[in-house]
Amino acid sequence: MSRVKLHLALLLSLAGMALLNCTRVTGTSDETVVRSAKIYGPDNAPAQGVTVKLFEVDNATRLPDYQTTTDAEGSYSVSVPNGVYNMIAGKEDLAAFQDSVLFKEEYETLADDTLEQTGVISGTVIMEPLHDPRTAVVQVMGTDKYSNVNETGDFVILGLPQGEYVLRIESTLQNYTPTYTELSLEPSSADDTAFVTVSMVYAGVPVVKNIRLSYDTLMNVVTLSWDTLTYFLLDEFIVIRDRNGVPDSSSREYMETADCHLTDDVQSLVDQGVEKLTYRVVVRTKTLETGSIFESASVNLKKSLSVEYNEPGTCYLGEPFTLSGLVSGYTGSAVTYAWDIGATGTFTESSGPDTTITFKDSLLMDVPCIMKVTVDGTVTQTDTMYVTSNLKWEKLADPFPEYPSMYHVVGYDGKLYAFCFNAVNELEKRSVWTSDDAVTWTQLVEGGRITQYYSKPVVFNDAICVMDSTGHLLTSDDAVEWEMGETKVCSTWVVSGLSGVSSKDYAPALFTDGEKLFVQPHPQSGQDLLAVTTDLNTWDVSYKTVRTFITDFENFDGGVVTAGIERPDIVYWLGVEEGGVADFKRHPSVNAGSANSLNQYSFFCELFKGKLLYGCGEGSLYLYELDGFEGSSLELPEQTAGFTVVNFNDELYLISNRGVFKAKL
Repeated sequence: MSRVKLHLALLLSLAGMALLNCTRVTGTSDETVVRSAKIYGPDNAPAQGVTVKLFEVDNATRLPDYQTTTDAEGSYSVSVPNGVYNMIAGKEDLAAFQDSVLFKEEYETLADDTLEQTGVISGTVIMEPLHDPRTAVVQVMGTDKYSNVNETGDFVILGLPQGEYVLRIESTLQNYTPTYTELSLEPSSADDTAFVTVSMVYAGVPVVKNIRLSYDTLMNVVTLSWDTLTYFLLDEFIVIRDRNGVPDSSSREYMETADCHLTDDVQSLVDQGVEKLTYRVVVRTKTLETGSIFESASVNLKKSLSVEYNEPGTCYLGEPFTLSGLVSGYTGSAVTYAWDIGATGTFTESSGPDTTITFKDSLLMDVPCIMKVTVDGTVTQTDTMYVTSNLKWEKLADPFPEYPSMYHVVGYDGKLYAFCFNAVNELEKRSVWTSDDAVTWTQLVEGGRITQYYSKPVVFNDAICVMDSTGHLLTSDDAVEWEMGETKVCSTWVVSGLSGVSSKDYAPALFTDGEKLFVQPHPQSGQDLLAVTTDLNTWDVSYKTVRTFITDFENFDGGVVTAGIERPDIVYWLGVEEGGVADFKRHPSVNAGSANSLNQYSFFCELFKGKLLYGCGEGSLYLYELDGFEGSSLELPEQTAGFTVVNFNDELYLISNRGVFKAKL
């Protein structure tokens, strides 16, 4: 036989053996790596007739890349291209699994294995409401194991041994992205199950879920809310309102909102005799596509009882506070009462139309308190009032009776430092006091190096900083000895001949964002610059600013809020840093009032327990939410002019010529 014929016969013989013993299911001539291994039974004897399959780890076809069967010695050989494969071997109810086996000529990573008990992977696939979960298939990646999902979203996959698996969930519906999840299976018996819940990734227009509704029967206002949606094409929500609970295009009304809530005044509908309203909410996208309606919420407008609040007293932080309601006009034998404090959606029953609450630890503004009355288990009415917690003050000391004008207080190195100033009748009396407990105060100096206290000292770079009337920066670590900076930062405002008093300078103001120290001249100095330093030595005076005078500041959420005056009107204001260190703008909703010549520099802002306290020299103290700057007035301990508050060791202190007071928390 010629060499060619012999070679051909050998190839045919090898091909015949391959047909009898193994199958290369995918691929043809690119087999480059040959490996052999053995499969043993649970009794450690060689396992004959075991089906061995190899799948590339990202194989999603459920077709093996190579398949063979073990011989009488439990041995098998595979020949596959370079790559990473999963090996799964099985016979009857036993199996073995190796994941991420590297096939490369220089590596020997395919190991012998032992058949063991198989387990179960089961779970639930969650899709968008109104979508049929039976369109989904769950596949174990790198194997031929899969399961269809039933009508309730459940699936079961049998016959898998111990191992780490990746599941791929795919739906035939549009806008669903294949979703992957990982899990471990460690069965000790055939009933052992690994359970997983998977929410499929959906790129289509989502539906609105969990529409919640409350009805204020006193004001005839319906408040709707629903779950927050995160969707990159979301433009707004369309709220559809139908009368008497029946979809009717002739009377249907549409409302739009960018928020996940909406307030609807229904007084006119009650006056028209409308008895019931049904609300539905859909998504409208930036491409003007509208989502589907999933659920609705209805409210009965026909009132059979009246619920209203008795006017509450003052709610003090840390003290029990009683809310009471007045119920009238109902007919029925069984009346129940419940309260929801904070509009959480959860009501707690009470024995009557009264409840007692206590606000602790934090100042709260406009807390919604909802009373719900139900008659005979069917007819329900609610009413809502809003409560703001107030403060009570405890007097600790009275160290400053001779300083009725202004106070600036800073905390430094575990102590309070009070800078006191008396400007009555132009008699400028100055002193610095200190205390480590706000009760016992020691006067450090009277008069001294600092010539005026119109702007608040600042703690920066581990030092107390003030501006001198000459425009230089002074620093100290004890508020007694001061070191003057070499650079004159800016000019001061010189006022001469006031009521026969000699001329005086008004020093610039200081504030900081924690990383930089800012100096702003008095608005009457004629300078619009804002000087900035990070090391107290070098200054950048390239910033421009508006002509305001800052007397206090606070840092919050990466920004700065400031309090000061505007010229020429001299009104109180709060400013917010918006986009740059020099961009401080007056907030229009902040309570403003005219300042007199005595107190126009003695107002402040202080951050305490997540709220902003803002006070002005005429004896007013306001509480503001940082996000919306909606204000509420707080009580003062005594009639006080020229005062400040300070957050020290997580306690709130008020310091004035009437004494030092501590808020009761």
